[in-house]
Amino acid sequence: RRRQIRNWADTFYRALRTVPEISPLHSDAHFCLIRLPKDGIDGFSLQAELAREGMWIRTSAGMPGLCAHDVRVSTRLPEENGKLVSALKRIYRQELSAA
Repeated sequence: RRRQIRNWADTFYRALRTVPEISPLHSDAHFCLIRLPKDGIDGFSLQAELAREGMWIRTSAGMPGLCAHDVRVSTRLPEENGKLVSALKRIYRQELSAA
């Protein structure tokens, strides 16, 4: 099971790297830190937008050394990971077209 989750995490990380503007940081854990663009929506706004779609991310609140544009995402089932990546792509396409 651990190997399967590791494979999902690696695939998830590669998919996150295809989202324009964000910078996922590779991790050996089952979660990934993402640096959002400083000139875009912050983690709290992103969290609220994704929550409306039933997806949950952690903001940097209570995490020393991180800023409002850092979020943490956990590896889930592949279809859930894909749903989150698709939502992030949509959100950041909208951000880019609004700029």
